[in-house]
Amino acid sequence: MGRHRIQVLADAVSTKLAEGMVAEFEMSGSAVALTLLERFPVADALPDLLLRSTRNADLVVVVVAKASPHREWVFSELRHTELHPNVLLAVEDRAALPEWASADSGRVVIPGQTLRVVDTQSVVNPVREDSDPRSSRLRVGQPVSVVLNERNRTPHRGTVARAIWHHKLNRWHYFLEENGKAISKRYSADDLVALRDETDG
Repeated sequence: MGRHRIQVLADAVSTKLAEGMVAEFEMSGSAVALTLLERFPVADALPDLLLRSTRNADLVVVVVAKASPHREWVFSELRHTELHPNVLLAVEDRAALPEWASADSGRVVIPGQTLRVVDTQSVVNPVREDSDPRSSRLRVGQPVSVVLNERNRTPHRGTVARAIWHHKLNRWHYFLEENGKAISKRYSADDLVALRDETDG
């Protein structure tokens, strides 16, 4: 198993739980960075923070303790945001999980289960655009617009921020930026139309 880069995010109230997670991840041989926030950001700032974090890490773990005053808001945001596949939710135990989450989903981690998560290559280390033999229809930095249909009701026009190969679905997923802000939803190639890159001359 290779050495993974893991970014742990937590608010001040969740510090103790986060430090325990960091210690467990370090036992797996992973390189771990802990970022303590005074509070979790609100509105669009949380998806932006997660997207920035996934650029520099193989796995991002959002730690939310029972006493966190932002707990319900973070749960709600994570539930309704189509997260990057390498973003996980960490809580104290199964009883602390929100109703919609399952400890067996591969997207949730509780103390004592960190090694199982790190060993799951499809979650921690998906094949990236520069190493997968299948060619992506869209490149990182490509200007695109979102095709409006039943699945996509909000118009967006931006650039591809990241392309991830999904092993189980056998297709690419794309994450976009619009006017410098991350769009939290992930798209397939069929959801997007490539636009002419004006920088190409």
